[in-house]
Amino acid sequence: MRPLASLPVTATAILCALSISACALAQVAASYPDAMVFIEDGTPLATETIGARWIEGDGIVVSGGTDDINQRILGRATIGPGDFHVHARLAIENLDNSAAAFTIGANSYFGFEGGHGSMFITGPLFDNARGTPIGDPADYIRDRVPFEFDVIREGERLTVLIDGQVAWEQQVTTEALGPVGFTPVRSTMQISQFSARGNLQPYTPPGASEITLDPRVEWVDGLPFGPFVRLADGGILGVARGSDARHALVSYDEGQTWQQREIFAPDDNMIIRPERALLRTRSGVIILIYTNDAVINYSWDRERNVPKPDMFLPTYCVRSLDDGRTWTEPQMIYDGWCGCIQDMIQTRNGNIVVPGQELLYDEGRHATMPYVSRDDGETWQRTRYLDIGGQGDHAGAIEGTLVELEDGRLWMLMRTQEGRFYQSFSPDQGLTWTDLEPSPIEATTAPGKLVRLQSGRLALVWNPPPTEGFGSRNEIAISFSEDDGENWTEPCVFASDPGGRLSYPHVFEHAPGELWITTMQSPLRVNLREEDFVGR
Repeated sequence: MRPLASLPVTATAILCALSISACALAQVAASYPDAMVFIEDGTPLATETIGARWIEGDGIVVSGGTDDINQRILGRATIGPGDFHVHARLAIENLDNSAAAFTIGANSYFGFEGGHGSMFITGPLFDNARGTPIGDPADYIRDRVPFEFDVIREGERLTVLIDGQVAWEQQVTTEALGPVGFTPVRSTMQISQFSARGNLQPYTPPGASEITLDPRVEWVDGLPFGPFVRLADGGILGVARGSDARHALVSYDEGQTWQQREIFAPDDNMIIRPERALLRTRSGVIILIYTNDAVINYSWDRERNVPKPDMFLPTYCVRSLDDGRTWTEPQMIYDGWCGCIQDMIQTRNGNIVVPGQELLYDEGRHATMPYVSRDDGETWQRTRYLDIGGQGDHAGAIEGTLVELEDGRLWMLMRTQEGRFYQSFSPDQGLTWTDLEPSPIEATTAPGKLVRLQSGRLALVWNPPPTEGFGSRNEIAISFSEDDGENWTEPCVFASDPGGRLSYPHVFEHAPGELWITTMQSPLRVNLREEDFVGR
C-alpha cells in the first residue's frame, strides 16, 4: 500500500458488461405493446420520475424545475431499434434560459431554450453535441402557451416538430435509444399528453445498459438510492426520491421489496431532495437531514456571477424515536441556500456532526458549515465556515464527507474545483475545525463518500481524475486504507459509463464486508464485497 496521491488511477484489467437479465427481457419484449400512452389528459398512466415531484393538476401534470438536468418524467418504456414516433402536448413557464428539454436515453437532449437563449441539442444521439444552439425559441414557442411536440425517426432520419413546424432534422443511427421524457430545468413544465409508438421494449433506467461493471461487483435489482440505516428489528430504512420523496422506505427482506412510511403531515410543504443524510444513533433515534425541494428558488445573476437575494433552499431536520414509524415536525437548521447535504456521523462521545453547506451571498460562492448536536438531533449549533474562496454557483469547498479517526480526530474531505479534495480536522468531536488545506487525494469536481467499515478499514468511494477516453464523472472508484488514510490500496474503477455520470455515491454496509453502493446521478445500484478487493 502507498499514499493515494502517488498512485495512477487505472481501471480494472478485466471489465464485464452489465446485463439486466437479457434473456428475460427478450422474452418480455416479444409481447410488448407497439404503442403506449404515458400521460393522458394530465393523468400519469405509465411513467417513472427522477428528482423533484410531479403533481397532477387540472388536466396537466406539473413540476417546477431545479438546476438538476437529471430531474425528469419518463415514459415507462424503452425506445428500441427502428422507427418510432413520440408525441406530447405541453407548456413551459419561465422558459427564458431555462435548459428545459426533451430527453432521450441517459444523456441526449433537445432543449427548448438554454442559457445562451437558443434552442439546443446535446448528447450522443446528436453527434455528441454539447449544448449546440440550433434556433430561436420565439419562432416556435411562447411562454405558458401549450404546444404540440413530435419526435419521429424514419429510417436514419430524425425529425423534431413543434406545432407541426420542423424545428430540427438530422441523420441518426437506427439503434435502441432508451426511455424518453422531459426535464423542466429552471422552469415549470405542464404536460397534458405524452405517448409513443414503435419498437417499444421494457423500461430500464436511463443509462443502466451503458454501465460497465468490474466482474467482482454485482447489480442489485430494485435497490433504491441511499442512504440507509439498519433498524433494531433487523429491517433496513431508507428515503424515497422523486414523486414519493415525502416517505421513508422500509425493507424486511434485505432490499428485495420496500414499503413506504409517511414522514410528514399532509399539510407540510416538504419534498426531500436526493442530497440528504440519514443516521440511526446509538440510542436508537433516527435523524434525517435534508433540503426542501418544495420551496427551492434557484436565482443566480449570470452577469455579476453572484446569487440573487431570493435564492433559497433551506436545510431541515426530522427525527424518529420509534424506528421510522412516526416522525417529529420538521426543524429548520439553515434559512438560506444549501446546495447539498451528503453525510452525517455520530462520534464516540455521542456528538452528531453534519457537514452543512451555506451560500455566501455577497461573495458569490459556497462554504462548508459543520453543524453539531449533543442531544441526538434535538438541537443544533453552527461551528465555523470552512472557506477556500472563489466565485461561481459551484465554487468553494462543498459537499463534505467525514469519518472519525482512531486518535479521536474527525477528518472531513470536501469537493473543490482545484483537482483534489480539501481537508479539515476537528480535535474535539466537531466543535472546532482546522483551516482548510489541500488533501493528497486527487478528485474531480464531485463529492466522495468516506466510511469506516466493520473491519476497521476506511473505504473511499469517489470520482478520481478520469482515465483516457472518459470524462470527469464517467468512472467511479473505491480504495481502502488500514492506517486511517495514511496509505491506500490502488484505486479500482468498479463502474464506468463513457456517456453518463456515476457520481454522488452513498455506501451502506448491509452485512459485514458487504457494501451497497448507489449513486444519485446514475441508476448504479451494486453490491461490492470488501474481501474481493483487499482479501480477508
